Amino acid sequence: MINFDLIKNALSEPDGGLREVTFTPVALPRLVGFIDFFRDSHHIVKAYNTTGESLLQPLSSQDYTLFSDTDHDLVHIIWESGNSILPWVQGLINWSSPEEYEVELSFYPNDLRKPDFNIDAFVDFLEEMKRVLDCAEYYVRYESASWNIYRPTNSSVIYTGQMLSEHRKAKPVGN
Repeated sequence: MINFDLIKNALSEPDGGLREVTFTPVALPRLVGFIDFFRDSHHIVKAYNTTGESLLQPLSSQDYTLFSDTDHDLVHIIWESGNSILPWVQGLINWSSPEEYEVELSFYPNDLRKPDFNIDAFVDFLEEMKRVLDCAEYYVRYESASWNIYRPTNSSVIYTGQMLSEHRKAKPVGN
């Protein structure tokens, strides 16, 4: 069973490291929908590709053709919000082919909206992103964890969407 107090502590402990949420795999139409969805609560402050070229203008004008560019396979976006549970978020979108993408959102524990951080609202926020992305899985981890060595019992993984689904079948969120 999931212990939401432990998750809240793991997310908010100010240890100097990032927390990351990785959603995978994601199809391009769902990625575009996610960016539009995320724009409802956040605005893009900076965006660039692996060569450092600014992508702020194309993303601001909703030109998403850059995600089918085979010369670049990573987009870094910095998002800000005045009222979201995550007021500052770094987004990394990477792909090895124009058919499958990974979305990673990173934040520092100090960036969580405190003191009124609500673990249920955070979980619901991630579940809504999973729904918009229509991805198979997501996991929340300390920045040192790797998807390539992912194991549900790895100590760097805080929780996974799969673990949450299993928990919800047994109990409502937050219990």
